[in-house]
Amino acid sequence: MNDKAKTKASVLLIGDSISVQYGPYLQSSLKSAVNWVGFSEEARQSALTDLDKPQDLNCGDSSRSLGIITDMIQKTDGKIDLILCNCGLHDIKTDPKTGKIQTPLEDYQSNLKKIVDIAKEAHIPLIWMRTTLVNSTIHNSLCTGFHRFEKDLDAYNDAADSIMQEAGNTIIDLWQFTRQLGTDDELFCDHVHYEIWARQFQGAYLAGYVQSYMDNAATS
Repeated sequence: MNDKAKTKASVLLIGDSISVQYGPYLQSSLKSAVNWVGFSEEARQSALTDLDKPQDLNCGDSSRSLGIITDMIQKTDGKIDLILCNCGLHDIKTDPKTGKIQTPLEDYQSNLKKIVDIAKEAHIPLIWMRTTLVNSTIHNSLCTGFHRFEKDLDAYNDAADSIMQEAGNTIIDLWQFTRQLGTDDELFCDHVHYEIWARQFQGAYLAGYVQSYMDNAATS
């Protein structure tokens, strides 16, 4: 970590509405070990008012996430010990009428490479979380404003895997962890978000990774 004398690590969580929902369980698991950069309960509650709209702690697509990371590094003068990052669900939003995807794959790849580069330039470790599940049948029957498709999710996850592996960043397979928790009918509470029990498991799972990273960083 940047300052091993600190009693708490400064962690920046960058994610979409999935992270807004599992966030409290992740944070409570690491309450004595982490200061969450840029977090406020007011901002979380505001994000919850419309989970499909990027706002406050819902960082949205890769372009918006890149902007937030850039701003937070500048505001903190790089005093962040770890960036825990995911974006993808908003990038694969597709217009039902035109079939146009919100962020073309090549733009998504470019944004992720910029995220990797800016974290590296600031000497801040970055852990990537793979984007969670999409069931096109469930999603597109409940959400008429925009659609999502498994094929796009898989392609964008694969692209992110390649970029993060090449950069040597740790990857947390939140997709696979969530997949093994149950069937889609059991997991989803709406078109793409999770039942409370699944959020609790996701938060605890991620907390284990963060704690392990901090333990290793403290002894290295």
